[in-house]
Amino acid sequence: MAHPLAQGSGAGIVLTTPQGDDMEFAVKFEFNASNNEAEYEALILGMRLAQDAGVSHLLAYSDYQLIVKQVNRSTS
Repeated sequence: MAHPLAQGSGAGIVLTTPQGDDMEFAVKFEFNASNNEAEYEALILGMRLAQDAGVSHLLAYSDYQLIVKQVNRSTS
């Protein structure tokens, strides 16, 4: 059985405009990542994509409670 990281890692990101239009992105990381690393990389990439799109206000959502708790704690 292959090591879980050997399969590669990726992320799906959706940016939604105030008008409700979705911009969907899929990325395959060029490095092996654990699920925790992949979740953080997805958050960072989503923020960079939003910045490149000229976003001035950003709400980030995740179902991954570890990231939610850590990000909320670091910004409060």
